[in-house]
Amino acid sequence: MITLRKGTTQTIYFTAREKATIANPRFLFIFTPRNGGAAVKINVANTSSSTRYDSASIVVNNLFTGNVTGLYSYIIRQKAAGDTSTTETGAILESGYLNLLPATDFEPTQYNSQSNEFVIYAGQ
Repeated sequence: MITLRKGTTQTIYFTAREKATIANPRFLFIFTPRNGGAAVKINVANTSSSTRYDSASIVVNNLFTGNVTGLYSYIIRQKAAGDTSTTETGAILESGYLNLLPATDFEPTQYNSQSNEFVIYAGQ
């Protein structure tokens, strides 16, 4: 599962290259919100120097500006080395889930000045 936080630039890690049939492919991520909104697409190049995993840097606010936080499903498609388009072509290499977090976590209001003494009226 990929976890992204709004308001940040983050590196995501994935393993799509192991199933790729193209040398040095680009990767098209298609993030679909589970609550039924419009899909978010991004075409990235692998920036990892490791043969064990792939990575890419994502500016989260540029992609998910008006989107709600929560759970998304995603697929990764392979694209040719010079293809930067977001058309949904190419073999599906990987699928999974994305958890999009808000820029700041919700913190409930805490009231510390509450009296813990109770007044009991006789006969009532």
